[in-house]
Amino acid sequence: MSLISSVKAFKYINSRAKWTIAVRVELDDGIEVIQTVPDGASKGAKEAISLPVEQAIQNVDIVIAPALLGLSPFDQKAIDDLLIKLAVSENKSGMGANAVIGVSLAVARAASRAKHVSLYAYLRELYSKSGPITFPTPVFNILNGGLHAQNGLSFQEFMLIPGMNFSYEHKVEIGVDVYNALKENLQKEGYSVGLGDEGGFAPEGFTTQKALDFIMMAIKDAGYLPGKDAFLGMDVAAGSFYNSTTGKYDILEES
Repeated sequence: MSLISSVKAFKYINSRAKWTIAVRVELDDGIEVIQTVPDGASKGAKEAISLPVEQAIQNVDIVIAPALLGLSPFDQKAIDDLLIKLAVSENKSGMGANAVIGVSLAVARAASRAKHVSLYAYLRELYSKSGPITFPTPVFNILNGGLHAQNGLSFQEFMLIPGMNFSYEHKVEIGVDVYNALKENLQKEGYSVGLGDEGGFAPEGFTTQKALDFIMMAIKDAGYLPGKDAFLGMDVAAGSFYNSTTGKYDILEES
């Protein structure tokens, strides 16, 4: 039976060209995996707290690693319970959410490698899900505002969601078609097609309604039917424009 023989964290550059952490886990049978840790631009008030990279690395190497050595990577619940205990608080501020999620996923990835199955299949096995395995529906963040773009648009993510009745390949095709139609329409109306933090367009002078109207137009121009072939989604990240002094949300472009 494989046992955890090494846990080590190190710095890693994410898709925003900023430092995050990665965790390397080794098993005593020679298996070695690396898990990188994502990080978002906006932080909700109730979200688990990530610590500065160097501090999170130190917590993994000095506190978490010694506690995991010699344990079975196949008992994910025991591993996670231990990590939660070490993290002290519900928001994971004791160890840092970036340290906790990095180690948890790295251990799961090592266990899946030892069992010769994909990570998603291993996690599904852990939680005893029945029924056929299906691909998830991709969600396309095609227009950015909030902390993802300095364009004066308060809401952060305007998303395109393909209909469920298509193959995965067709869903991707819908995303590409609508994205390109949106770009063409923005250019036609004289708006910038510069990109926000997550690859969506970030035109200036938009309101929420105008953003939704442009996406609806792009869906139709791409040859699809809104509400059937494609749907709208939003992540407003409201905490980024909440005024704690007044108890109100400041949506300046709507005033």
